[in-house]
Amino acid sequence: MVSVLPAAIFLHFSILQKMGVGDLFSPSSNLSVLAVNNDVKLGGALHKAKIEVTEEGTRAAAATTFFSFRSSRPSEPAQFKCNHPFIYLIFDKTDQSVLFTGVFRRPF
Repeated sequence: MVSVLPAAIFLHFSILQKMGVGDLFSPSSNLSVLAVNNDVKLGGALHKAKIEVTEEGTRAAAATTFFSFRSSRPSEPAQFKCNHPFIYLIFDKTDQSVLFTGVFRRPF
């Protein structure tokens, strides 16, 4: 068995800037489609990847995480009504990574 080690963590700022999405991390970025008051700011991105090559084939696992910071949270939980399309993410707190993403297209 051949294993590509170590499993690596990459900070994507320079790569994302070269791809033209570096403005996402700017304090002046407009992410108003994600929040009513445009108070969402991205603080960074992380990517973890592992590739394993064996006689049976190749296995690869990867996860990319975008994260943000807020100085204060609302005292009351926010009410979220599923009456419009939205994107959702399932986040693993242990690995600090996004496991799955999806799109909700139709309200019930």
